[in-house]
Amino acid sequence: MQEHALHIPVMLDESTAYLVRDKKGIYVDATLGMGGYSRRILDSLDQEGRVYGFDVDDDALREARENLKDYSNFEAVESNFSRIKVQLAARGIRQISGIVFDLGVSSLMLDRADKGFSYREDGPLDMRMDHQLSVTAADIVNHFDKEDLARVFRDYGEERQSSRIAARIVKQRQSKPFSRTAELTDLIRKLVPEPYTNKSLSRIFQALRIEVNHELTVLENALQQSVELLAEGGRLVVVSYHSLEDRIVKSLFREESTNCICPSAQPVCTCSHRARLKLLNRRSIRPGDEEQDLNRRSRSARMRVAEKLGEDAQ
Repeated sequence: MQEHALHIPVMLDESTAYLVRDKKGIYVDATLGMGGYSRRILDSLDQEGRVYGFDVDDDALREARENLKDYSNFEAVESNFSRIKVQLAARGIRQISGIVFDLGVSSLMLDRADKGFSYREDGPLDMRMDHQLSVTAADIVNHFDKEDLARVFRDYGEERQSSRIAARIVKQRQSKPFSRTAELTDLIRKLVPEPYTNKSLSRIFQALRIEVNHELTVLENALQQSVELLAEGGRLVVVSYHSLEDRIVKSLFREESTNCICPSAQPVCTCSHRARLKLLNRRSIRPGDEEQDLNRRSRSARMRVAEKLGEDAQ
């Protein structure tokens, strides 16, 4: 629990400064965690303003509700951020003033061995952020064929030895299926020599987590919903920690800030696409040197910010 108390939200000052423009507005913290971003947003609002925080993890929701219990204008929503529009509509909300995503796995999840996210602690090979999901990491490791396993490790983990690791997994599971994180960790440690072992472990566990939770598909869907929900002048702030996430954010921002998305060789526009966003920074925003020194998690962070255009500007 001590590590949880020391959790530091990344680029908190910068994200809030970009996000909050209407002190009486409605804001969404799409990745609530323990409520660090939500608290800062709430402190920036008048009492008429409101924050909705989304999470599927019971522990995170419990801690966030306790941490933010003094804010009557806050509501924790037990839901994946892929259902933002549905959940807000159920509360009578059709437009919001801003939304922030802090992507990746929270320290709260990583610290829980029974979640199976960390290769540093033995636990069940699960990795589901939402336990309503039916497929676990063990299901993938034990039932995907060699080619599909290699694809997951290559595409979602960018692991160079994906084929070799996949082949060894398929061979070993014939005698004993995988059920624990330690079993998978031991296999990879035997295959990948130091000093590259931990990097490969991190990549393989990341790849499995993304596959289990459909993270990239869910993120793309949630970003599209966010653009639709934003009122004119509303801001979308996204902090990502690896290239796969940032690539999706960058691509969506580029498309949604462009009036025509027809192929460049096409002489006449036929797509009828109109920009809905204005990019506030052409390049991603990085944490300062001081924050990187104080918070190791921030070193890989990239923040992108966009503003919703009015209909006249589209």
